[in-house]
Amino acid sequence: MDVPLHAYGDLAEFYIDLTSVSFQGIGSFHPQATATAAWAAPATVTAGGLGGTAPCHPRIPGVLFDRFTAQRFKSCLPIGPFKTNRDHYLAKIDHVLALIRDGLAHRTDPVFAYLAHSEARALVDQDAHMAREEPTYIMHQDLRPPNMLFDQDRHITAVIDWEWASTAPLVDVISTCDFLVHVGPGEEYTNEMYESDLLLIAEFEKRGRTDLAEAVRGSRKYSQLKGFLLGFGWRDRVATSRFFWYLREAFLGVNPDPKFATKEEWTALALERYKDDAGLQTVIKNAEEAKAAKAAKEKEEKDKEKEEKEVAEGTRGAAGPAAHGDNEAK
Repeated sequence: MDVPLHAYGDLAEFYIDLTSVSFQGIGSFHPQATATAAWAAPATVTAGGLGGTAPCHPRIPGVLFDRFTAQRFKSCLPIGPFKTNRDHYLAKIDHVLALIRDGLAHRTDPVFAYLAHSEARALVDQDAHMAREEPTYIMHQDLRPPNMLFDQDRHITAVIDWEWASTAPLVDVISTCDFLVHVGPGEEYTNEMYESDLLLIAEFEKRGRTDLAEAVRGSRKYSQLKGFLLGFGWRDRVATSRFFWYLREAFLGVNPDPKFATKEEWTALALERYKDDAGLQTVIKNAEEAKAAKAAKEKEEKDKEKEEKEVAEGTRGAAGPAAHGDNEAK
């Protein structure tokens, strides 16, 4: 189900309301006693948390429960809160890298998975804009038509499913509109503006909110990064590795890398790019050991099968002459 064209005005009003209140820092709305950041102002109110009541600041979010790793790996590590989006996304990616290194995620192709997350990490780490401290706003985290209620005229009347809501800088909040886009099999999440982006920009400009219109124009970096973390690029486009080309282009503006025809070509370049990473060396070593162990097990099973076959044939061969002799004696 897509958002009807006339409902983009409703969506613009939703974002205007959502960004009318600002916060300090990046986190969620599940505060705990241990969640208050060291840089936070003194606690002034009490809010219900996962473990009961806990002190928190009304404009400083609590610890972040990340839905990306929770949904993909069933590993919901509480992190944050954070001052910058760079620290926020680095923590997410580092958690996944540790899972891959320890053999707890992406067991089918751990080297490729580790390289892919190393690529994302390097891009985030080098991004000066993500390192800025700036006001944050409420982000829904899963804004798509199934989580919207419509009236009989297909106007948006409410948004539901807020359990993963968190705070984020403006461009990150607006980038969630990318979840409104349906990309079919074989298509790619390029860095061009989608029709949904252009419609939302027009609605913001109509309302004099050029700041929100510019946020949409600058949101492709976050859209690609979230797409990667949720696994869009793993599944149907991973064979060509073009997804990583678009991710790199979104961060750098221009991308000197070729658009690789195969996963192996991209992997070769990434192996050279991250060859000094200690975690990668561990993953490669573990992968080689696992491959050798698998080959040894397969050989053992084949040898056992061959031996059982030879024993069975030998038993039949030995039984044949004996049976023949018995018949002659009779």
